[in-house]
Amino acid sequence: MPIERWPKEIWRGFIAHQADLGPSRNRPGSFIAAMKWHKVLVVEDEVLVGYEMVATLRRAGIEAVGPAPTIDAALAAIKREECDAALLDINLNGFPSFSVAEALRQNGTPFAFVTAYPRLIVPQELRDAPLLAKPYEDRQLLSVARYLLGMSEES
Repeated sequence: MPIERWPKEIWRGFIAHQADLGPSRNRPGSFIAAMKWHKVLVVEDEVLVGYEMVATLRRAGIEAVGPAPTIDAALAAIKREECDAALLDINLNGFPSFSVAEALRQNGTPFAFVTAYPRLIVPQELRDAPLLAKPYEDRQLLSVARYLLGMSEES
């Protein structure tokens, strides 16, 4: 479902959720303001799955952008944001996200596919990208994100 057509209940919940999770790095002089923030782009068309991915990353201290639910939204986010890594669902509303993966690769941004599809459907030139199979546990998602960011498991 496109973001523009989300019911008001989802928006209210999302806004409340963001208020609870939003990083407080804008406070001058705070410890958080001095930290290096790693930013991960989440590309996922399933609203609840996408926001759960964002929440999981944020709870671990990783800034998350998105979720971008379409190829156009993902490509726009790549141009607009300076992301350190990306997590991509392969199927975005019936369209494969391989063009997004190629744009990330051209940009030098590491990425992983997060999908229920087998690796065999990934074009040969993109098969070296990590693939996290759905369903997954939060710790697995964080492990992949930390790997892409070059962080240790304890970070």
